[in-house]
Parts: sequence; C-alpha cells; structure tokens
Amino acid sequence: MHRAYRGGPLALLGSSPTRTRVAARAWRTCNLEDVSSRATVAVLALAVAACSPASDAATSHSGAVVHPKRDHGYPMDDLLRMNHVQVKATHNSYHVETPGNTLADWHYTHAPLDVQLESQGVRGLELDTRYVAEADRFEVFHIPMLDEQTTCRAFGDCLAVVKRWSDAHPGHTPILMQIEPKDFPLDDAEAYFEKMQREILAAWPRERIIAPDDVKGDAPTLRDAVTTRGWPTLGEARGTILFYVDNHDAWRSSYTRGGTSLADRLMFVDSAEGDPLAGVIIINDPADRARIDAAARAGFLVRTRADETGVTEQRAAALATGGHALSTDFPTMFELPNGTPARCNPVTAPAGCTPGAVEDPAHLR
Repeated sequence: MHRAYRGGPLALLGSSPTRTRVAARAWRTCNLEDVSSRATVAVLALAVAACSPASDAATSHSGAVVHPKRDHGYPMDDLLRMNHVQVKATHNSYHVETPGNTLADWHYTHAPLDVQLESQGVRGLELDTRYVAEADRFEVFHIPMLDEQTTCRAFGDCLAVVKRWSDAHPGHTPILMQIEPKDFPLDDAEAYFEKMQREILAAWPRERIIAPDDVKGDAPTLRDAVTTRGWPTLGEARGTILFYVDNHDAWRSSYTRGGTSLADRLMFVDSAEGDPLAGVIIINDPADRARIDAAARAGFLVRTRADETGVTEQRAAALATGGHALSTDFPTMFELPNGTPARCNPVTAPAGCTPGAVEDPAHLR
C-alpha cells in the first residue's frame, strides 16, 4: 500500500494497492475528510461509491488510478496508447560540459530541463543519481570531480523543474524519465529505495506517475499486461511521467526483490523481452532494428540512441525503428520529421494516427 494512504479510514477498505488508490482518490475528490475514522466499512464504502460518479478521477484500462482524465481536444485520445508514440529524448539531460574538458564523449551541454521540454521538443529525459549522505539527498551529476557540472544538482530540484513545466502544459504526452543509479548501498537497500521514492513523491503526486502497478493491474505479470491488454491510452496518461531504471546489477536485483516483483515500486526496470517484469527495454544501438521493432510490436516501450558525441550517422536508423524514446546529445540538431514535437510511432501506431493527435501545441494547455 502506498505510504500516503496508510492508516486512517481508508485502511478499512483492505490492503489491495489498487483498491486503496482508487478509494483514496475518491476520498480526496469528494472531500470526505470529515467522516469519522471509526466509520464502518459499509458506511465508508457507500460514501466513496456515492461520490465516485461525480469525481474527475480516471482509472486506467487495468482499474488502477493513473491520472484525472480531462478533454484536451485531441481527437484520438481514446484510441492511441503510450506505445503508439515516438519522442525525442536526451542523454544525460542535466549535463553541462566542464571547463577545460578534453574528452570528446563529454563535449556537450544541455539547456535546463524545462527549456528542453518547452523549446526543444524533448519528451524523454535521463538523470544519473547518487545518494549524498552529507546532504541526505540524491544528487544528479556524471562523475565526481571529473565531470560534475549540471543544470540541477539536487534530484528533487530536477524533478520539480519538470513538474512545473508539466503543470503549465497538462496536454503533453507522458514524459519518459530514465534514471541511471551510479551508486548502491550495501547495508540497507530498502531504506535507500524509500528515500528515493520519497523524493520522487515530493515532486510528483502518485496519480501523475505511471507506475508498474498501474499497467500490470490484475494481469499475472507486467509482461502479460503490456503484451496483451497494453498501455494506458493517451487520454489517461497526458500530464504524467513514467520512470524507468537503467541498471542490471545489484541495484536492479534488490529493487525487483530478486527479480520477482515491482509491486508498490514507482519505476520500471530495463528488462529482457522474456522477463516477467518486462515493460521497458533499453536497446541502445538502432542498428539492431529487428530486435527493436519486434519488442515494440510485442508491446514494450523501447529506448534507443539517435546519436552520441561525434557519432551522428545513426540518426536515420533510429528514426526508422519502432523505438519510443530516441536519445540524443544534441536536441537542437535532431528533429522528428513531422513531429509536433512527438509523432506517431512508425511501427506501432494504428492507421489514421497523425502527429497532431499525439501532441499539438494548441492543446498543451
């Protein structure tokens, strides 16, 4: 059960994470805070049920709360799903080149995150994170001492910048946020994960995060859900963010409880196609088009690279794939043809999809 909903009258509804999130949303929407915490299950259930039709709370195709659904004027929001979209993403989105740097791989500087979103058409971001005990917070930078310059040092500040932009543009396609942990605690992994989760939730409310539980719903596995029922529609997911982790070491193993579960976690993890926890797959080389397209057709979200510093010839290859997040070091030099700024995925989008149906500047607000 999500921390924000533990205890109090909502606990009477039982421990199902999905049921709790739905009830909690209805509870807040209908202003039932004055109901006594000693209310019976029947009374509370009736109160929640009675007010739910008037609520703006939306439930996803799986029944889990995703985001209050509002009409932003898009013509295909009940048909197009998250995996029908292709977006521009940035690699190490916080990065600022260190003065005097001589390494070609670090020879790039990004604008602040909100500028990327507002002016450069970026809808996919990447943050490298480290827990800094002295500050008791997660920080965002590349390599200590050698390559530390960043547009936003505190992880929470980075997320808040993105959230403020999202608040002002609620009609945007879901933001795909890649997290690459650069450290891992050896003593108390759960405390570490809890700190990160608290920092995420301090910036983004739970109902505006597309989490594994929301997509899995009542399916046997996350993989089953994305390959059969599919992702939320754009109508359900506009104005939200999806986090996924780039890691295959002890971090990932602990986060997934030994590869068994993402229950109550906020982030997806990079997985192989056959993994029961598969939802997001990172395939960095766009030359591996057959694998990328097969994964996209199966229902997975795929991140690939459009370029690297000094290597730009792979952009055309990336654009031809069914990759969903095409990552670049140079967002002002890489555009999605006909993107506004996102576009229909060339492999997975249904017939009739138009870039304006994916995202239209006229409907962002």
